[in-house]
Amino acid sequence: MKKIFFTLIIALSAIIISCGPSHDQQKKNTSEDSIRKIDSITKILIGTWNKGNNHSIRITKTDKLFTVYYGSNNEGEKAAAYTLDGQILKPVDSNDSPVSLVEDGKLLFKGSVYTKGSGSGGSDNTTETKKSPKSKSSSSASNSKSNTDDGSNTPAVTSAASAPTELTIICDHTINLFSWPATNANIIQGLSSGQVCKIIKKGKQETVSGKTNYWYEVNVDGSKGWVFGGFTSLK
Repeated sequence: MKKIFFTLIIALSAIIISCGPSHDQQKKNTSEDSIRKIDSITKILIGTWNKGNNHSIRITKTDKLFTVYYGSNNEGEKAAAYTLDGQILKPVDSNDSPVSLVEDGKLLFKGSVYTKGSGSGGSDNTTETKKSPKSKSSSSASNSKSNTDDGSNTPAVTSAASAPTELTIICDHTINLFSWPATNANIIQGLSSGQVCKIIKKGKQETVSGKTNYWYEVNVDGSKGWVFGGFTSLK
């Protein structure tokens, strides 16, 4: 009787194992998911991205290589070759700057944020159209500020509006999140280019690797620490 029972257990185990996905099938599924993710990011990246002052970025793709065309109407268009690594386009030539796809469908390039659009001219025209109805309101606000320059509320509002609440890491390599605003402090974790950090407070000014900037205490996914501003979007 025991022999029959154990034989049934072994037979049922064999059936369960044979019904489950094989290692090769799991590997294939993982590979397909990775390809779908790359295709999705590629579709987002390809096209024209704009910021003000007639500056734009145009991204195309041939095989596995991306080409980024950038510049302004006055400077002329330049081009550089890139490869995709996650959500970051890394330059083939180390002299070029990385292009990072950040939250809310925004693109970060050379410290400036670009948004998707049909062209630099179209982007600027859209901005002017949206601002036009507010001209009366803006004029009233300007007059109000002029009349209350000696009041205590106006400077406080201006300071709060201009103070940055977050920064974005811009660096060709991984930089460190320190426990204290010093390069010899304990390292909490590494931060990669394009990573967005919430600012807690601004610290002391210092020169690191030839860059003069402030230290910032930040919150990165629940981890608090200090980063040097010279490797971020804050100038």
